[in-house]
Amino acid sequence: MSILHSQIIGKGSENLLVLHGLFGSGNNWKSLAKKWSNLLTLKVHLIDLRNHGKSFWSDDMDFDLMSTDIFRYLHDKNIDKCSILGHSLGGRLAMKFSAYYPDLVERLIVVDIGPSQYTSRHNQLFQGLNRVLKTPPKSRVEANELLKKFMPLESVRQFLIRDLYYNQSKELVFSMNVKSLWKNQHILTKRLEMPVANELETYFIWGGESDYCSPLDIELIREYFPSAKMITINNAGHWVHRDNPKLFSSVVLQIFEI
Repeated sequence: MSILHSQIIGKGSENLLVLHGLFGSGNNWKSLAKKWSNLLTLKVHLIDLRNHGKSFWSDDMDFDLMSTDIFRYLHDKNIDKCSILGHSLGGRLAMKFSAYYPDLVERLIVVDIGPSQYTSRHNQLFQGLNRVLKTPPKSRVEANELLKKFMPLESVRQFLIRDLYYNQSKELVFSMNVKSLWKNQHILTKRLEMPVANELETYFIWGGESDYCSPLDIELIREYFPSAKMITINNAGHWVHRDNPKLFSSVVLQIFEI
């Protein structure tokens, strides 16, 4: 049985699991985790989801399987209650996990994603990643040049390039399983079906400049999470924690201090 890889920061008695977005890893949240663990005496678990970071690879990837991954992780760490913060893909997983295992969740924080169906926004980006896989670059500079044709935003390219590492054959390869993510993206963007209304303490944090929040998302959130609180972070897009980290961090701190 494979257990998800994590970085654990802090020694507090309360556990917070952070679930990253597509193409990311737990390492993207390290600076925020250090701040939260110090100010709130939390033990922050930066999870690498399957097919990401240092966690195991699999051809199969859906929210049922990934919820089981989280359950097994909690069991392995002897955690019987935790808070969960999930961004984008991680947010959808957090919603699904809380529906299956509400007794294991103290509070739920979902960042810039909803439960409705999303059209894939990453087809061109996947083309670029597959191009890098086809002919492994000799350097990150070369990888950046290859990706330019598919992704004009330098910040996004740099985010993806950070995932590259030299394997035993001295080739630059991605730590994420691009082929499986490409194969399963249509599953990960389908509307989430929740069995019952979830009465957990729940917060949805949206980027004020993001376009990920639709009227259908709000409708479904009110159905699935009737007590959810909505919070908007101005001067931030989809990557709320990167675009306005100071305000985002203060909002999370306030949630735990309520």
